[in-house]
Amino acid sequence: MKHLEIELKTLLKKEDYDHLKEQFSHIQPVLQKNYYIDTPDFQLREKGCHAHSHLFRLGGVDLESATNCRKYGIQSETESSRG
Repeated sequence: MKHLEIELKTLLKKEDYDHLKEQFSHIQPVLQKNYYIDTPDFQLREKGCHAHSHLFRLGGVDLESATNCRKYGIQSETESSRG
């Protein structure tokens, strides 16, 4: 099954960010770092594919895989879109 991921990024003004931060203050923040991997000469990109890894941090605990994330109730975008 081919998966299409669509991502939208929006730049917020500081006032809007502060308002959203206040509205979600009851939710513990999750830090997500994404690592994109390719060969030095971009062989994966040339073949139309990519490799990436997500690192999540929740309350000082590193969650390095989707399996660990599910234990803490976090779903990746891919899992969320599958239902």
